Amino acid sequence: MLSNEKTKFSFTIIETIIVVIIVGILVSFAMPAYINAKRNTLDKEAQTQLRLIRSAERVYRLEVGGYVNCADNATCNNRLNLDLPLAGVSNWDYSVINSSEIVFDGQAQNGGGTSDWQIDEDGVLTAF
Repeated sequence: MLSNEKTKFSFTIIETIIVVIIVGILVSFAMPAYINAKRNTLDKEAQTQLRLIRSAERVYRLEVGGYVNCADNATCNNRLNLDLPLAGVSNWDYSVINSSEIVFDGQAQNGGGTSDWQIDEDGVLTAF
């Protein structure tokens, strides 16, 4: 005898496992591209901020006659009239070291697995 009840359709556990495996394989292919894109974005952020610090240092040198040292983002903001993201918010810790009247070395350091960056008074960016 046929009943008038609606037939229920559902996925079996095997079908669900197969779908999860396929999704896992697709994610494993996409993950390296995502990691590289994130690394490139972080590097571009550091390079842009270092160029900004270099420009601020050049203005400071024209006004005062020398470069300024700063050990962290907040100090660089105060001394150079910048708006760098503060510690805890920023991906990078910025500093200016070895400054004198004619030489400075700006650095961006990140513990997140990307290269640290350095810029000199000539605008040469170097990963280290």
